[in-house]
Amino acid sequence: MDGRTLRIQTADDGSGFDPEQIVVADGHFGLVTMRERAEMAGGTRSIETRNGRGTCVRVLVPLSARGERVA
Repeated sequence: MDGRTLRIQTADDGSGFDPEQIVVADGHFGLVTMRERAEMAGGTRSIETRNGRGTCVRVLVPLSARGERVA
């Protein structure tokens, strides 16, 4: 990237999961809301995970030269 991108990443070494099975349950919106908010800001949210191998969640949001969201 060109250095004008906000990057947020979190990872663990947990049990992993199937990202195709993400659902809203018991009022918990976590990963679904992260995707929606990243997209609203013109960015992306990605998930790398495998059963038994942990998970890495990344959010990338492009910024303008003044730190504002790029439309």
